[in-house]
Amino acid sequence: MPFEDTGQCVNCGYCCQVAPCPYGKRRMTQTRAWQVLGECLFLDTQADGSRTCALHGRITKDERNSHLPMFGCGCSSTLCNEVRDHRIREIRRQEAAAPEGSTECVPAQETHDAKEA
Repeated sequence: MPFEDTGQCVNCGYCCQVAPCPYGKRRMTQTRAWQVLGECLFLDTQADGSRTCALHGRITKDERNSHLPMFGCGCSSTLCNEVRDHRIREIRRQEAAAPEGSTECVPAQETHDAKEA
């Protein structure tokens, strides 16, 4: 089934690049004397180009009863998000290159969680 963008998380890492969550820690990069930027230290890049949280399993466990969970609510930055748009193009490219019936395009977060278990 072809990828359809319905606002779901595509594991582009944009949210963790903009501002780490309370569990995260900013990787500092000074661009000017007054400007310090940096993505979260726990943002991992997978072989397929997806960006996932190294703490996903821990955070999901800690937040399992939260009424505002950090994961599973979809993307809140779908408009004018070049990082997300690039990831969607990559997902579609991978789908087109995958053999018929292949499961190569399984969402990266599921793959990442399997490593933590």
